Amino acid sequence: IQRARLFEAEQHRRQEAETLREAALALTTTLDRNQVIEHILAQLQQVVPYDTASVQLLRGDRLEIVGGRGFPNLDDLLGISFPIDGDNPNREVVRTRTPFIVEDAPAVYEEFRREPHAQADIRSWLGVPMLVGERLVGMITLDKHEPGFYTPEHARLAEAFAAQAAIAIENARLYEEARGHADKLAALYETSQHITSTLELDALLQLIAERSVQLTGADKSLILLVDTEMGKLIKAAGFGFTPGQIESFTYQEVQDGISGWVLRERTPTISEDILTDPRNTGLALEMAKKEPERGKSIAVAPLTITGEVIGTLTVVNNVGRPVFSQSDLDLVVMLANQAAIAIENSRLFQATQRQADELARLHKAAVAISSSLELSEVLRTLAKQVGRALDTSSAYICDWDEETDQSTVLAEWINPEATASEPDLGARYDLRRYPTTLQALQERQPLAVQATDPDLDPADRESAERYGWKSYLIIPLVIQDRAIGYVELWETRWKREFTEADVRLCQTLAADAAGAIERARLFQAEREQRELAEALAEAAAAISSTLNLDQVLDRILEQVERVVAGDAFNIMLVEDDNVRVVRWRGYEHLGVEDRISRFVIPIAEYPNLVKMVRTGEPVVIPDTASDPEWVLVEGWEWLRSYVAAPIQVGGLAVGFLCVDGTRPGQFGPADARRLQAFADHAATAIENAQLYREVLNHAEWLEERVQERTAQLQAQYARLDAILRSTTDGIVVTDEQGEIIQANP
Repeated sequence: IQRARLFEAEQHRRQEAETLREAALALTTTLDRNQVIEHILAQLQQVVPYDTASVQLLRGDRLEIVGGRGFPNLDDLLGISFPIDGDNPNREVVRTRTPFIVEDAPAVYEEFRREPHAQADIRSWLGVPMLVGERLVGMITLDKHEPGFYTPEHARLAEAFAAQAAIAIENARLYEEARGHADKLAALYETSQHITSTLELDALLQLIAERSVQLTGADKSLILLVDTEMGKLIKAAGFGFTPGQIESFTYQEVQDGISGWVLRERTPTISEDILTDPRNTGLALEMAKKEPERGKSIAVAPLTITGEVIGTLTVVNNVGRPVFSQSDLDLVVMLANQAAIAIENSRLFQATQRQADELARLHKAAVAISSSLELSEVLRTLAKQVGRALDTSSAYICDWDEETDQSTVLAEWINPEATASEPDLGARYDLRRYPTTLQALQERQPLAVQATDPDLDPADRESAERYGWKSYLIIPLVIQDRAIGYVELWETRWKREFTEADVRLCQTLAADAAGAIERARLFQAEREQRELAEALAEAAAAISSTLNLDQVLDRILEQVERVVAGDAFNIMLVEDDNVRVVRWRGYEHLGVEDRISRFVIPIAEYPNLVKMVRTGEPVVIPDTASDPEWVLVEGWEWLRSYVAAPIQVGGLAVGFLCVDGTRPGQFGPADARRLQAFADHAATAIENAQLYREVLNHAEWLEERVQERTAQLQAQYARLDAILRSTTDGIVVTDEQGEIIQANP
C-alpha cells in the first residue's frame, strides 16, 4: 500500500510537471495577452479544479479584471476595476504577496453576496499573486461552488502557474507596448508626412488636430497659436468640439487655464481633472463648467520653435474616459514638436508668399501710378491701388497745408462693400481738431486708430459715429523730408488690427506715390503756367483788339474759365455804394441766370467785398458754410467755395472778378493769384474804355464848338449880304489882285 501511494504521488507530480511544461510551451507560442490568459486558465484547470477563474492586473491602487473562465456574465466582468483596500480577499494577496484561501467567501466578505459576484455562486476562493521578480503585476483567483475545497497543495500548484503566467503576461505587455510604440511611431511618421504635405496654415492646423485624436484615442483636440508679447490669441483650431466652441476661445481664457500654465512654464503636463486642478482658474474654469460634454483629463504640450513658445497642443478625454498616461503625453509632445516645425514652415511659406504678393502689388501699383502725369489721375490711382492692396473698405488721398493745418480730400476709392456714408471727396478738415493725426503728420509717422480706443480724439469719435469706421490707418506722403499730405485707409466692415506688414506695404506705396505726385505736380504747375500765360496773352489781345468793354470782359471770363477750376464766373462793377453784375458765365447750369443778370448788392453789407476794397488783395473762402463772415443769400446755398479779386483803377476798386464753386475746398491761394492777374487786365480794359469814352466826349465837344462857330460866321455873312443888297450905292469888293469877288445889284 505504501509503495502504491508513493507511485501514485510520483505519477501525480509527473502529471503536474508535464502540465507545467505544456503550459510553459503553450505560453511561449503567443504574445497576445488574451491568448496567454486563455492558455493559463485552461492548463491550470487540469491541476487545480475550479468552477470560475479570473486574471486581474494591478493598475496603480486598483485591480482590473482582464480575463476569466466559467462566468456566465464574463463580458460584464471584463474591465471592471476595484480598489485594493476594499472589503475583499484580494487585498490580502496584494499585501502579503502570497496565496490566500477563503473556505466560504460569502460568509466572510459581503462583496461576494452582491452582484455581479452573487450569481457566480462562489463559495471557496483561492487567490495567488503574479510576481515578476519582486514586482507584483496582478493575481489569479479560482472559485468553487462548494465551501472548503481549496487546500495548501492547490495553492502551491496555482502559485507555480501564476509565476509562469506573470512572466508570459509581462512579455505580452512588453510586446504590446513595443508594438504599440512601433505603431505610434509609424502613425507619427505617417502624420509627419501628412502635416508636411500642406503649407496652408488653416488646413495644417485642422489636420494636426484630427491626427492628434487618432493617435491618442482622445475625444477632442485643440491647437492654440498665441503671441505672448502682444497678449493675443492668433489662431485656434480643434477637432471634436461643438460648433462655435473654437471661435469662442479668448486669450484671457487661455491664460487662465492649464494651457496658460504650459505657455509660462514651457513644460508639458497632464491634468487628471480640469475642474479640480488648481492650475485651471478664472475664465477657463468658468467656461469648463459650462461645457455640455465636459472634458475631464487633458494632456498639453507646448509648441516650441527655436526656444520660443508659439502655442499649445492639447488632447482631451471627456468624463468617464481614462486619464492620460505618461506615454500618451510623450506622444503628444512628439506630435507637438513635429507640428511646431510644420507650423513654422507654413508661416515662413506664407510670409514668403505674402512678400512675393506684396512685391507684385507694389510693382503693379508703381506702374499704374507712374503711367500718368495728370495729378488728379495719379491721386485716384494711388487711392485705388492702396485700397485694393490692403483690402480696406475705402481709401483717401488728402493734402495738408502746414501753415493753416487745413486738409482736403483730393481723391478716394470706395470698396463695393463700403457703407453709403464713406464717399468723402472734396471734404475739408481742420486738423487742429485732430491732434493725434496732426502729430503723426508733423512727425511723419504712420498712425493706426481703433474706434474703441478710450483715448480717441473727440473729433475722431464724432467721425466714427458719423461715418461708421471701426479702424483707420494714416500714412504721411513725404517729399524731401516734408509731409505734403497723407493716405488714409478706413475699415467700416469690422475692427481691423493693421499689421506691420500692412503699414510697410502702405508706406512703400506712399513713398513711390510721393515721387509720382511730385512729378505730376511739377508737370501740372508747368502746364498751368503755360495755360495762364496763354490765357493772359489772349486777354491782352482782347484788350488791344477792341475798345468795346462788354466784349473785352466776356473774353476775360472765357480765359479765367481755362485756368481757374470754377463752376460759375462773373464781373461786378461799382456803382456808387453798390456793385452790379455786368458780365457772367456758367450760371445757366445752376438755374440762376435770371437772378445773376439783376444781381445788385450794397458793398458795405458784404465783408469780403469791403476787405478787397480796403486791402486791394484777393480773397479765398474755401468753405462758405464754415466762414463766419460769409453772407448767405437765399437761393445761393449751392455756393460752397469762393474766390474773388478786386479790379483797381488808379488805386481805387472799380469792380470785382469773382469765381463760384459748388464744392468745399475748391479754391486755394494759387487760384487767387491767377484771378488777380486777370483782374488787372480787366482794370486795364476798364481804364482804356474810360479813356476812350473821354476822347469821344472831347471830340463831341469840339464838334459842337465848330458847329457853333460856323453858325456864327454864317450869321455874319448873312448880315453883310443883307447890307450890300439894301444900299443904293454901288459897292464892289475885290481881292488883292483886283478881281471882283462881290458886288451889290
